[in-house]
Amino acid sequence: MRALHPLIAVLAVGCSTSNDGPVADPVGTVTTELRTGTSIRFLTGSTSGGPIDLTIDSSLNFQGSVVPYGPVSGVGEITTVPSSGFVQTASAATGTGFVVKTNDGLKLFYAVYVDADIVSTGGGVIGKTIKWHALTTLASIAVTPAAATIVRPAMGVGQCSFAEPVHYVATGMNSDGTTNDMTLLAAWTSTPAPAGGNIGPFLSAMGVATVTGSSDQANGCPATPLGAYTINAAYDAANVTGTTTLTIQ
Repeated sequence: MRALHPLIAVLAVGCSTSNDGPVADPVGTVTTELRTGTSIRFLTGSTSGGPIDLTIDSSLNFQGSVVPYGPVSGVGEITTVPSSGFVQTASAATGTGFVVKTNDGLKLFYAVYVDADIVSTGGGVIGKTIKWHALTTLASIAVTPAAATIVRPAMGVGQCSFAEPVHYVATGMNSDGTTNDMTLLAAWTSTPAPAGGNIGPFLSAMGVATVTGSSDQANGCPATPLGAYTINAAYDAANVTGTTTLTIQ
């Protein structure tokens, strides 16, 4: 048999080794044991409490909003978010990858790689070790309107006529440019907290600010102190807070 031409031999060897080895795990990759009947919330890494993003059942199927990515050599190979193909159940086969959409009201996505079986002392598979990392994150929260003003009614005994309340909107901006209405998801507070037994602008869970509050004056209008307040809309799970200002005059 004739020997390969030297140049052909070099090319053949180069092609066989160009893609050797898995892609390295991205910075921030987390490894979690997910046993049958347990679940995970990716934003916090918690395997207890909700909202649940992904769970694994006794048949070793993932339950959640997932797109099967097929066989991959590691979580580092999963880099894009599919525009379609999400299903609620998928086999959690070892060596396969997934993209998971979170179940917390945000448009956030995580890459998941099924790394290994978790085997009981009796030899049965009781779960999977997964590797996961964020494909998108909650980058910021914008609070509108900005620099709003409420006129406090005059102090006095009897019926109070309040100015129109301010209805705030919190909009979350994700790292991929998508947005979320976070008005009902955020925790609303106002600072500073006034001293002397009075309270500042009341913020409901829906982000509505009024100048209601408490007062030492019986049957009088609330003595909400005049001045500037900072309105905060926080999403603690992602450690992100948006702010704006409110002036009471």
